[in-house]
Amino acid sequence: MAGLYYKIFTMLFLLCGSVGYSQTAYHEEVIQFNQGLPSDIVLKTQVDAKGFVYVVTPRGIARYDGYRFKNNAAVRAVHSFLRHQDLFYLHDGVHGLFTIKNVDDKPAIISKNNYQDSNPNNDHYDNIFVDSNGRVWCSDFNYIKYFIGGKSKSFLYNPGNKTSGNSIAFCEPVEGEVWAFTANGLLVWKEGSNQVEAHPNPDLNSTAYTAAIKINSLLFLAAADGRIIKYNIPEGQLTNLPYLPKGDNALGFALHQVKGKSEPLLYSRNRIYRMNQNGSGYDVLYNLEKNQINHVLADAVTGILWVSTNRGLVKLSPVQGIREKKLRELSDKVNHIVAIVQDSRNVLWMIDRNNTLWSHKTGAWKKYTVADRTVQLKNVNIIDKKVVLSASNGLYILENDFINKMPLPDFPDAQAKKCILTRNSELWILCVGAPVQRYGWPGLYKINDSFLNENAYWQENQWNDIIENADGKIWIAGWTPKNYGMNYYNPKRNRFIDIAELPFNRERKKFFGDYNTKAGLTRDGQLLFSGYGGFNRVEANGNINKKVDIIDYPIANGHIEGIADDSEGNVVFATADGLHVYNFSTDRVTRISGSDGLPTDDLVYGFAKTGPDSYALGIDNGFVEVDIKKILHPAFLNRLELTSVNVDGVQRIINGNHIELTKDENDLVLHFSNLSFSDKQKAFYRYRFTDDKHWNNLGNNPELVLNHITPGNYNLIIQAGNHMGDWQPNELNITVTAHPPFYRSDWFYVLATLIVVSLILLGNNYLLRRQRKETRYKQKIKEAEMQTLRTQMNPHFMFNTLNSINSFIIENQPEAASEYLTTFSRLMRSILEYSKEEFISLENELRTLKFYLELEAVRLEHSFDYTFTYDDNTQDAGINIPPLILQPFVENAIWHGLRHKPDQGNLYINVSMKDHNKLVIRIEDDGIGREAAAKLKMNHTHHKSYGIEITKERLRMLNPENVIEIVDLKDESGNATGTAVIITIIL
Repeated sequence: MAGLYYKIFTMLFLLCGSVGYSQTAYHEEVIQFNQGLPSDIVLKTQVDAKGFVYVVTPRGIARYDGYRFKNNAAVRAVHSFLRHQDLFYLHDGVHGLFTIKNVDDKPAIISKNNYQDSNPNNDHYDNIFVDSNGRVWCSDFNYIKYFIGGKSKSFLYNPGNKTSGNSIAFCEPVEGEVWAFTANGLLVWKEGSNQVEAHPNPDLNSTAYTAAIKINSLLFLAAADGRIIKYNIPEGQLTNLPYLPKGDNALGFALHQVKGKSEPLLYSRNRIYRMNQNGSGYDVLYNLEKNQINHVLADAVTGILWVSTNRGLVKLSPVQGIREKKLRELSDKVNHIVAIVQDSRNVLWMIDRNNTLWSHKTGAWKKYTVADRTVQLKNVNIIDKKVVLSASNGLYILENDFINKMPLPDFPDAQAKKCILTRNSELWILCVGAPVQRYGWPGLYKINDSFLNENAYWQENQWNDIIENADGKIWIAGWTPKNYGMNYYNPKRNRFIDIAELPFNRERKKFFGDYNTKAGLTRDGQLLFSGYGGFNRVEANGNINKKVDIIDYPIANGHIEGIADDSEGNVVFATADGLHVYNFSTDRVTRISGSDGLPTDDLVYGFAKTGPDSYALGIDNGFVEVDIKKILHPAFLNRLELTSVNVDGVQRIINGNHIELTKDENDLVLHFSNLSFSDKQKAFYRYRFTDDKHWNNLGNNPELVLNHITPGNYNLIIQAGNHMGDWQPNELNITVTAHPPFYRSDWFYVLATLIVVSLILLGNNYLLRRQRKETRYKQKIKEAEMQTLRTQMNPHFMFNTLNSINSFIIENQPEAASEYLTTFSRLMRSILEYSKEEFISLENELRTLKFYLELEAVRLEHSFDYTFTYDDNTQDAGINIPPLILQPFVENAIWHGLRHKPDQGNLYINVSMKDHNKLVIRIEDDGIGREAAAKLKMNHTHHKSYGIEITKERLRMLNPENVIEIVDLKDESGNATGTAVIITIIL
């Protein structure tokens, strides 16, 4: 891939004697222009307090978070760069000398470039340094100078110089003194005199310097003549250190933290060096071919070396948990370590392809050879704390640093592949093409009890490994073309039995294949069988309880050799394409390869478990130590930072972790980083809202896109983790406030609610007034109808009344006429008076009704009698009812019920109270009934009365609960006995 590639390189430590070569792996990543770097020419890098990497190029400054670069648009053509405390000090061709706080900050000018005069020093501010009192030091063609509080001071040090780019290293060995290491010697500025003078030590003063660094009380100096000098400041002692190899010259130093201690790294144009442990020389940490190193920064937190070069930014990440060990003698030909075993003293014993036995402990190698060059060593075993070698013609034992052949009676002419010592003190030897041989230990007498397996069992099958499990059962693993290659020894039957013959293994899909290469034991007494295509985990009774193969799992290569478990019960297995780990809890396979720091992915040679989580893997000319836990579970930096915010496609300056969106903004893109700068494929991210317990996985991409955000307040939680499912405790909390448009704001809802309520109130008031108006109008109509009724009734009634008076006069009954006329006048007065009122008292209503009944009774010659009855609680003068509501019903009872009755009729008027608020008036006659009256009415259609209907409507309008009920009265035979009208008025 253009611009981005990975490689694993080694650093040869120049150690001597039998210690040999020890190599530490670094993971190299080259980042170039097409990854967002402003320019492939990188001048310098610095790391801020949060862990961001700031990269300076001739085109400007950019901040790198491990995924993306963010440029400062205001800064261009940078020449010098320094981070001091919380500020970045820069010199560019646009502004001059200035500071910024972060990548979004605008330059704060200390001193501007002046291109208008003839003095070239006014636009040069090189080699920036800041002392403990805040003076900003720098240099130009001829002067060193400082700036503080808007003032400046210059000191001539190189008169007549016209060459730019002179390297000066400033440092402050003690407070109040600034030392300038120049090509003309060491100059010292003292605060008391405010002058620059040559250092009094002639050895320091007469040296041309290329670089310097202060570490605690020591100064490390690089001279133009190649010398490396260490100067003890308190003691004033100067020590010359070894020169760099091959005449290389140091151009700079980097402060490197190793296990809490500070040490200098040196770099030249093409290499990075580290002083070896005994101080006799330097180790080459990095060799840059066909390129140039401009600066090296060692990050104390991540351990990463940031190398600024002319072809991009190089990131050198120390590989955790992997350490390569090279043989003391390196072979020019391929020389893999083919077998490894560890003894009880933690000594590793190895065999290489060159037929050599090696021992290794704590970096010390020792070599052993077989006298007989025709013998081929195949395996190394630890038998009763002794080193026993399986060879092409039997077994050999290491005694007194010599390899001697073991006397094995009747040993067949066959290759010994591996041997084990059983708990029964028997030496079992796995052979090629011959049965397993057994000898008593330590006497080595032959056990002649032959196995009952047929000869074809040994000759047609290829057996590769033998092992004894915790309960003493012997297992062999190999390739069996007609079966599955996992066999155990049954002492009762004196034969090896393939576990495929067991009832619980009849399903062939339980087997990964038929070619087994290695067998191993787990901590809980189970067995592991590896081979071509996968591996099986097998219980002690032979039951297969797990299959992992290349079909169902992402195993890079099906050739599997070494296999073992780790401290957590996971299975570690080596393949022809990397080391793999199967995790039972997650049912996932993780691959460890060259990108993780392995020097090679071809790991099908020697394999040994050396600790709960550590393994030794044979490689060409050595082996590699692997600590699975350190690789798979690296320590969290516990950092997670918001790196950029884009709103509707426009990048916004980050101001804390609160984001405000206006009413017109609804798309948000957040970028963040754990700032570990580790393998991007092993960093994972997830997020959730605080009111949601469900996490949303983002995978390897630290980007969160929120589109069409509805107005409201949102609280986001973002977490970073690794590929093993571990999540760091530090969380990124972000709050987002999306302001709604006015028509969706709270003020709008309040205003809309007020408007709606006002409209409802206005509408309701309008309807109420209209209803009242209609009610009054209807009332007037009814009153008019009532008045019309009265005008219809009065002439007819008056005519009949006057006829009755006239009759009394003709019949010479003046007293009767006078009494009748008096009653008539009282009735007329009452009608005229009460018809104007909306309500009258019950007493006045009944009095008026009596006047009417007296006149009707006289006129009808007393053909009926009438009776009034009252309940006691109806005598209250406070009872008011509408006027003239009883007369129409009484009139109806007289003229349609009683008038046609042949005998004397009766009219009963009863007044009572019900439920304290209901007035009940019952008008009952014993006339001919409504049915007979209707028949008579059909023959007399000349008169139609509306009085009863109008009265009903009047009562209903006063209160819908007012009720008028008409009851037809009948005897037991069903004959009509009269009519009753029951009027209920709600008071």
